Amino acid sequence: MFEIDQSGKEQLLYSFKGGNDDGRTPSGQLAVRNGMLFGTTYTGGGTGCYTVGCEIVFSVTTAGAEHVLYSFPGGANGEYPGGPLVWFAGAWYGTTGFGGADGAGTVFSVSPSGQGRIVYSFKDGADGYSPTGLTVAKNTLYVTSGFGGTGYTGALLTLTPSGGAQVIHQFADNRHDGGEPTSGFAVMGGVLYGATGYGGPKNRGMIYTLAL
Repeated sequence: MFEIDQSGKEQLLYSFKGGNDDGRTPSGQLAVRNGMLFGTTYTGGGTGCYTVGCEIVFSVTTAGAEHVLYSFPGGANGEYPGGPLVWFAGAWYGTTGFGGADGAGTVFSVSPSGQGRIVYSFKDGADGYSPTGLTVAKNTLYVTSGFGGTGYTGALLTLTPSGGAQVIHQFADNRHDGGEPTSGFAVMGGVLYGATGYGGPKNRGMIYTLAL
């Protein structure tokens, strides 16, 4: 991890070691809370773990002190976190691209004390699989799956903290709709904005909106 000041000077903040008790290959965007940085690693972390199933949720202070908040057991507990972390209902929420009850990815939560749980396991049905984006708007979690669904090009869902899910849109990947939604969300003026990697008039992707 690095930091860059306003003059453009770069400084190394933290270097991941990989292997035991540390992660490697940090993924997704960093989140900020109480003056600390939070994120996930795609591999590594955990005693004896070097690749799949032991990824971590970490925190790093602005002085460069790293702490492993949670290490994924893998399998049904989720594998390969990659999307953003969001703070919601007193915990960190994030996504894993694989793992879960059906191997299709999960939405997970991690408490400030490091207790992790699976909030929702994707089923590779109408909800799709391999979640990509996650955000909070009007006290609701919104999450996208990158693939699957009726059009096989992803879906947009709402989630409750207890895991109640509702599919509110399935992407058709045609000139009037997008396909394979990407991870970024923005909320502005009571509207949720997102992007897809494909679809649109030239099949080069598009930006979609959802009134909240």
